[in-house]
Amino acid sequence: MKSAYNKLLNKDKIQLAFAPWSLILANYILPVNRALAVQGYLSTMEDDFKSLVISFLKEQLTETEFMTSFIKLWNESRDSGALSGSDPVVTRILDRIFTSCDAFELNPEPPFEIGAIEFKAEVKDMAYLAWGL
Repeated sequence: MKSAYNKLLNKDKIQLAFAPWSLILANYILPVNRALAVQGYLSTMEDDFKSLVISFLKEQLTETEFMTSFIKLWNESRDSGALSGSDPVVTRILDRIFTSCDAFELNPEPPFEIGAIEFKAEVKDMAYLAWGL
């Protein structure tokens, strides 16, 4: 098995580098480090969050549009485990933005709800902590 792996690796280095880990496992049954294989997906998922936050801070999205999109993306990343290997600080910051989305109301009444001004300020503060925005 190991010699077959080395032969394939030497022959098809470039193809293996760009192949998804599931394809490699399914076709070659190779011992692949899954953490390395999903690294690109992790950064893509974090980039999706960052792009969404930037769009909101540039006022390209309303509070409601941002909240809906962020919660959907957060749920997808949670269910897939995509952010489990990423920077724990960024993950905690994304969790905090999620909590702010949950507490946001256009017309806040109870003390635990926040309005548009507080919501945008919270997202801006978290974006600064996560990415220096």
